[in-house]
Amino acid sequence: IVFDVPAGFAPCWDSGLEQAICPAGEGNLAPVLGFLVVENVVEQPCSELLRDPPPDSLEELVAAISSLDGFEATPAVDVSIDGVAGKRFVVTAPDSLGCQRLTWSTAERTNGVGIGEVNELTIFDIDGSFVMVSLAHFPTDPPRQSLLALREVVDSIRISR
Repeated sequence: IVFDVPAGFAPCWDSGLEQAICPAGEGNLAPVLGFLVVENVVEQPCSELLRDPPPDSLEELVAAISSLDGFEATPAVDVSIDGVAGKRFVVTAPDSLGCQRLTWSTAERTNGVGIGEVNELTIFDIDGSFVMVSLAHFPTDPPRQSLLALREVVDSIRISR
């Protein structure tokens, strides 16, 4: 995945299966744009127990994330970038849940979200791997410039195969 990074943003997570960019100097509540390879979804947000078997299609993955207990999800819409089909939707964590609020997992970790955190998700099936683009942020009114800039990064994505 290739994308344009605006001035004032830098890598803030870097592993073999997950990378992210963040605005410099905005602290822990700043929006984060992550790129990760998702393998599974938790059975329940309060448990690290993963689905068995894991989702094996893009539609199953989207359905599993959209149905996380206590979370709200918009209907997924079809997207295509450079001929690679995907799904785009928004999932919002509950304002309270009394537990960790876990979501999806990579081979390295299970993702957790903050209270009320919004994730604008775009997921592609690239050669059998679920590649997720996640713009994670907390609701703000009006949106911060960094959030708007990261949405432009999402719009700049190109998929090179």
